[in-house]
Amino acid sequence: MDKPLPPADETPLHLAAENGQKAVVEVLLSEGADPNAGNWLGNTAMHRAASGGHRGTLEALRASGADVDPVNSAGNTPLHDAASEGQFLAMGVLVGLGASPSKKNKNEETPQDLWEKLAAENFLRSKPNTPTKLFLMAYKCAVAEKGWMMEMQNKFEEELKKKQAEIQMTEAECEAKLLGANTAYNAKEDEAADLKKEIRDLRLEIGRKEDEIEAQKSRLEEELRKNRALARQVREKETELTQAEAEHEERVKSLKRSEKRKEKKAAEEKVELENKLRRRDKRIETLKKKIKDQEGDGDVDPKLEDDDNLLKRMKRLLAEEEEKNQRLSSVSHRAPEPTDPDQPSASGRRKALERQAGNKTPPAGACERQAGKDSTSRGLWNGRQGQDSTSRGLWNGRRERQTSASNWQKRQDCEGTRGRRASASPERENLYG
Repeated sequence: MDKPLPPADETPLHLAAENGQKAVVEVLLSEGADPNAGNWLGNTAMHRAASGGHRGTLEALRASGADVDPVNSAGNTPLHDAASEGQFLAMGVLVGLGASPSKKNKNEETPQDLWEKLAAENFLRSKPNTPTKLFLMAYKCAVAEKGWMMEMQNKFEEELKKKQAEIQMTEAECEAKLLGANTAYNAKEDEAADLKKEIRDLRLEIGRKEDEIEAQKSRLEEELRKNRALARQVREKETELTQAEAEHEERVKSLKRSEKRKEKKAAEEKVELENKLRRRDKRIETLKKKIKDQEGDGDVDPKLEDDDNLLKRMKRLLAEEEEKNQRLSSVSHRAPEPTDPDQPSASGRRKALERQAGNKTPPAGACERQAGKDSTSRGLWNGRQGQDSTSRGLWNGRRERQTSASNWQKRQDCEGTRGRRASASPERENLYG
């Protein structure tokens, strides 16, 4: 036949203690099992171990903090259960662990009473032929008990009289106290009436405060909605500002890249113009050398027309080279874009450049260089005046025409320089704007 299942409220610790499985009990206790947990009858693991006489389990439970004298629904302790089951050695262990041998259950029985009762039952089972002596002992006990009962009854009656006198005195004291209590009660009732009135006033005040609180809540909610709308607008503006800053940085980077490209191009143009100037100077030196050679030969008349044409070409070349030189000078003197925040903005720089372009006049050095070149040419031609009178008269006529042409060319060059200076301002605006 199968063993019946334990009640649902019993823990694994109950079962391990009932079966005397000390190792399992120690493992369960180390994992946090409650050693004082009771089932539906109030029996703990100590009750189960005591009923089975498992001494090692009792010691393990006590070492983990289990109560040695827990009481179940019948009022029995583990020592009661060990005595009723005849577990003498388990009783010794429990007493050694601190169990009380004088504690009574709900039947007013101590563990010793249960042990003696069990011993008497065992004796009667072992000696079935000796009932006479037992009955005689029972009769003597009954007689002694009757005398004891009469004595106890007399004592009880005397004690009852004393208690009645004490009760009467207590009743008198209680009546006096009750009178004082009634007086105090009446005073308390008056206080209670006053308190009720105060409570009504407070409730009215609370109602008014609640209305004010609701109004304040409505205002706060409206302000909260406005604040949220403002916060949303601020976030949108911050987003727009961030985008604008990013676009501005990108434009600045683009302008810087464009400026670098223009500076690089200007540097290349400068190098190219310098090379052209060097080549022009070489050509001028070559022409001067040829003129000197021709003057040394004294044969001027057949080549006057060629020299005149050569001089015209040379003037054109000088004018072109001077214009390129002016362009190179304007590019090389171009001001870099200010990066310091205290410097003027791009529009301010454009206005300053326009004012400078309007107020400046062509540099005297350019006109003086042009005049010096023309005077050099005139000096070269004047050297030929030492030749024959016919050639000198013809040369003087040509020199006057060349001088007037040279002066006209200088005026045109100066006016062209001023025009190029003025036209450089929009280019600077495009470069630095």
